[in-house]
Amino acid sequence: MSAILDNYPALRVKPLSDTIKQYPAPDFLGLQTFKARKSVIGTLATYDEVKLSRAADTGLFVDFDSASRNVALRGIARKQFDMAKVFVDKALPQSILNDLAKLGTYDADGLAELMADEMADLNTIIDYAQELLIWQALQGNINISETSPVYTKAIDFGVAVSHKPTVTASWATNSTDIVSDIAAWKKLIQTDSNVKAKRAFLNSSTMRYIINNDAVLATLSEIQKNEISQTQSLSKFAGLDFVVYDGAANTTGTTYIPDNTFILATDSKDLVKTIEGSEVISTDQKTVHRVKGKFAYPEITTNPTSLKIRAGLNFLPVLTRPDEVVVAKVKI
Repeated sequence: MSAILDNYPALRVKPLSDTIKQYPAPDFLGLQTFKARKSVIGTLATYDEVKLSRAADTGLFVDFDSASRNVALRGIARKQFDMAKVFVDKALPQSILNDLAKLGTYDADGLAELMADEMADLNTIIDYAQELLIWQALQGNINISETSPVYTKAIDFGVAVSHKPTVTASWATNSTDIVSDIAAWKKLIQTDSNVKAKRAFLNSSTMRYIINNDAVLATLSEIQKNEISQTQSLSKFAGLDFVVYDGAANTTGTTYIPDNTFILATDSKDLVKTIEGSEVISTDQKTVHRVKGKFAYPEITTNPTSLKIRAGLNFLPVLTRPDEVVVAKVKI
């Protein structure tokens, strides 16, 4: 089986790692919306947390003959966390190994066809992990809890308690003044960050509260009412673009945006930034590869003979502007 690596360069570390990076991302809203990325060497995610300059609190104006006032640097809060690691493998079945053994030395196309679907699936699995943590980061906390093997990780990105409100009157009640709640949260973001909220993220369960709410319906145009009748949703309301997303993190239907959660956010390009690390790989104890971003490599064993493709990513999505989100719980 070791001859496979000699005969098929496509199975080596660099070609496999390059290949898995070329697959298009699945239709994941988080990956498509929060595109800011940074690649680094290692597995530490370091970034600057951006805060509104409060120089006006201590004074800005001076006499004509006075020296200039010193103000704080933008983004002086340097943050650093260990990355999360997703690491998976696929053991190719004996039937594929038999086919590989039959292929001629130069049948690179045959090998590519055998590998393409499995490599694409590995890429999708890695992107599922990215999607999950992107939405957790937007909501201010990353929480990972794996059971086999046991692995836990908890990160708090410092979203203020005031930016994580729980409504006093449940949105499940049609008479609740949802309009006033949204207006208050929009004001909070602009007051604390000097940036306007432009987007709202929610799932379809929370959207149902909104389109059935008395105060909301009273403000809608005929065009918006027609939109509700046709789509059971609103695309714009209260100066916000509404993004409804029911993408699920697992087969039990747990959505990336939880039920009864309403997220307001600005449209800052780096609001959520994914920092990718690197992996050091050695498959033959002679050659060492340092691969940034997604990586993949083969592992060949004997007795019994098997060929595994291992793939993964060291990464961490971070919330760089915690004052530019409000994550509200809207049903009590």
